[in-house]
Amino acid sequence: MRIRLISLVIFTIAIACQTKTTITFEEIKGDWFFDTVYYANSNVLKPPSQPFNNKQGYTFKNDKKLLFHPGFYSVDSIGQIHFFGDETTFNLKEDSLIFFDPITSSWRRKSVKISKDSLWLGGNGKIEKYIRQNLPLTDTLKFDEIILSSSECFGFCIPMDILINKNGNTLLAKDSGNSRIFVKTILQKDRLQRLWRDFSKANLSSIDSSYVSGTSDLQTIYLSFTNHTQIIKSIKDYGLASPTFIVWAYWNLLNMEMDSSIEWKHIDINFQLPSIIVLIKGDRKLRLSKSESFFLQSEILKGIKVNQQKSIKTPIMTKDGKIKTDGRFFTFEQKNKKITIDIGYNFIENNRFLK
Repeated sequence: MRIRLISLVIFTIAIACQTKTTITFEEIKGDWFFDTVYYANSNVLKPPSQPFNNKQGYTFKNDKKLLFHPGFYSVDSIGQIHFFGDETTFNLKEDSLIFFDPITSSWRRKSVKISKDSLWLGGNGKIEKYIRQNLPLTDTLKFDEIILSSSECFGFCIPMDILINKNGNTLLAKDSGNSRIFVKTILQKDRLQRLWRDFSKANLSSIDSSYVSGTSDLQTIYLSFTNHTQIIKSIKDYGLASPTFIVWAYWNLLNMEMDSSIEWKHIDINFQLPSIIVLIKGDRKLRLSKSESFFLQSEILKGIKVNQQKSIKTPIMTKDGKIKTDGRFFTFEQKNKKITIDIGYNFIENNRFLK
């Protein structure tokens, strides 16, 4: 143990010889990705454990605020998770980073060293290394809605669906027994602007449509982006395998349900909508992703009920046969009575489905 502690001291001295001892706000501001960690009980640098810690990081802002990704959490004695946000106040004093810990309501200190593109934070018997990221906001993908859906996992993962449009109107749904609970809110302007900025950092135009981790029993995140009722991009991320900026952006969405600063208003829904929609036309079958399904659900919820049942020629059915549609009119049963809802446009033609 003594040898390992000496190794940590030697490593710390080596870093100090290459870095400055007094850090300025101008030097530290920006985005920093977690790279490697050096422990007192080991004599080698190690990459962070997969799949969660390797997406950890910091964003230091001009107003002496920092963002810790994924955020500040605690777990109580009965296993309930409490979320304390991801933003806090920080200061720099010579070779120390001092920040307010919202979990304990106290100030914490980490030793800090910095070079041009590397940041070392020390404390609790380890030194963490972060790499600076400088990505210009040049993404050409223009979207007016963000939809996120999450799956279950082996552990504490609550499936949910959330949709946010550019005006801040937000719809959230989750399963409760045999029914679905829908709530809504309007996001504040600063939070909305941050979401759009965070996803722009991810350079969505160049992002692949699917990412898969090699670890089993993890959560899957589904993302869709729309522009004028058209789905222009969908992404599937299993086990946080997508690029870090994407994970940082959607973590903010996943945390919203636990954020006590957001007031949610319950929505009464008189009909049931499946969380996964599979469309069938003859021998052709199309399974919408979970986020694409939720986008269609939101369009149906905004639709207008037609007084007389619309005659649908060559209908497209959902897998369970409970809903039939021609792409614009959706007919299904509500309390043993058939109703038809007009969403105002042909969803299937607009999104080039089942052609």
